[in-house]
Amino acid sequence: MPGEGLLRRADELLFVLLGGITVFNYLYYRDPIRRDTALIFGSLAVNVLISWLFGLQFAWVNRLMLIVFLAQPYLLLRVGLHLQPIPDRYIRYVQIGLLVFAGGALTLDLLDPNALPFMLMMGVYFISAEAIPTFLFLHGARHAKGITRNRLRAIGLGAALFGLTISMLVSFTVIQLSRNRPSSEFEQLWLSLLGTTSVLCFYIGFAPPRWLWRPLQMSQLIWFLNDVGRAVIRQPIDDTIDYMAEACLQTVGGTESAIATVHIDTLKVVIRRPHSAVTLNIRAADNHPIRIAWSIGEPSYLHAGQPMQDAPSLRAALGAQALYIIPICEVNRTWRVMLLGIRGGALFVQDDIFLLRLFARQVATLIENKTLLEKLNTLNEYLETKVTERTLALRRSDEELRQRVGQLTSVNRELEAFSYSVSHDLRAPLRAINGFSQALSEDYGGQLPQEAGEYLRRIRTASQRMGHQIDDMLMLSRVTRTEMTFQTVNLSHICQQITEELALLEPSRHVQVIIQPDLYAETDQNLMELLLQNLLGNAWKFTSRKDTAQIQVGTLGENPITVYYVKDDGAGFDPQYAEKLFTVFQRLHTIAEFEGSGVGLATAQRIVHRHGGRIWAEGQPNHGATFCFTLAPEGS
Repeated sequence: MPGEGLLRRADELLFVLLGGITVFNYLYYRDPIRRDTALIFGSLAVNVLISWLFGLQFAWVNRLMLIVFLAQPYLLLRVGLHLQPIPDRYIRYVQIGLLVFAGGALTLDLLDPNALPFMLMMGVYFISAEAIPTFLFLHGARHAKGITRNRLRAIGLGAALFGLTISMLVSFTVIQLSRNRPSSEFEQLWLSLLGTTSVLCFYIGFAPPRWLWRPLQMSQLIWFLNDVGRAVIRQPIDDTIDYMAEACLQTVGGTESAIATVHIDTLKVVIRRPHSAVTLNIRAADNHPIRIAWSIGEPSYLHAGQPMQDAPSLRAALGAQALYIIPICEVNRTWRVMLLGIRGGALFVQDDIFLLRLFARQVATLIENKTLLEKLNTLNEYLETKVTERTLALRRSDEELRQRVGQLTSVNRELEAFSYSVSHDLRAPLRAINGFSQALSEDYGGQLPQEAGEYLRRIRTASQRMGHQIDDMLMLSRVTRTEMTFQTVNLSHICQQITEELALLEPSRHVQVIIQPDLYAETDQNLMELLLQNLLGNAWKFTSRKDTAQIQVGTLGENPITVYYVKDDGAGFDPQYAEKLFTVFQRLHTIAEFEGSGVGLATAQRIVHRHGGRIWAEGQPNHGATFCFTLAPEGS
């Protein structure tokens, strides 16, 4: 029947595929569990290849195939023992049965009707022997979760179906021999269906295809993140890692879990279990798997026969022969190393490591995020505390400032009253001195000696100069009290007016004035006029000794804040005394050289400071001076 032939061919191809995969895995890893798995499917694959090469017409081929099938319960049992130990009597039962019935297959003619009792006993043996590994796989599935549980169930179901298939084959053979008839198409189709289903279960369990494996991984990862993600939020980091280790332990069907912390500086490994702890010493040059996992984030699997420093103590602590060593790490940090003990060994090492590494990285990311969140919360609490403290300090400072403003307002009123008193109380005596000196000079000038006349002239000059100084001091006082009104002011126009007025006062002077056009500023116009009058008047005065002088007004090159300047080529000054220029009554030239009260530049500085700017001077003796100023704070 074509359908039965296709199913049988599919069985054979799957056996060959499984045999190739399991043998390759054993050659790559060389651990006991892969050796036993390779024996199962490798022997079946060899069986199929021999049948393809020689056919079934040779008696020795049929006997070899029967012996290989008889060995399957024992070989499956060897794999199942890695999951859970069983009493020795069951193992001996399977071993003795294999020897008895393999010997019978070699010595008896199984197609002889006299061999029917032997065939019946062989069928009973096969199904009973196959039930033992079936129980081991299904029992192991009960203690696992997720993908591992499903794969163990598939292997257990495959073992049960395989045992049922061989038992039915023996039963059908006995019926055929007893009734002396060939097998029916229905019997062959039924056996093919059972065999194909059995092989498919083995294929899904031992070597699932990628299209089936990836969705199962994703569903397992989603379950894991939902479960462990809640633990990360509720629990401390160590408790979260313990919870994760238990979840991973159930995923791979392990026996015990532990968490290792490596202290690189002291070369110690502290292994923490739920109720105990173990400390191991490692050598600096030792390629200890736990140290490697901690240092470079590489997971590993330690099978039962693999040597390692401290392996006996680790295996004893975890009650297992095999270990998974999985780092819980981010790119630049390893949080812990997870140890998972497997009683006999792991069936799906490669797939388990892939999934456990994925779990560990996700948990490391969650822990990292939680740590950052905790740091952020701590920082927020710190900032809130600082803001509260700062707010209280600002309130205290505001209250102190209010008191200070009140005190300054009171002082300003007193200064204003004092200035008014000075302007009136001192002017009257000065006017009297000046007036009486002038009257004495006019009325009795001819009768006085020449020296007395010179004294009167000096008295008048001094009283007039003192009057000018009082006027300048009052002006300086008004500058600090005047309310400012900001508007766009044309500085070029103001400079032009001031220089024209200076030229009218001294028409004999030859002064070239160069004013940069379209100089505008947001400022108080009255204060700006007073500022420029002082600076331009200063430049005009200190160029008076030159036959031909030059005065320039403009702005410097590209600057974040506009820098204005007034430059002359007059007497200049010694730069080491530049700071004294803006101090009241400080003069770098004598009255005999250049007239002045020593208040003008101090007034200019106060005007600039009221705008939030700064003013400075540069110069050299007999090479002129440059006064620069800004009208805005730095960085505005």
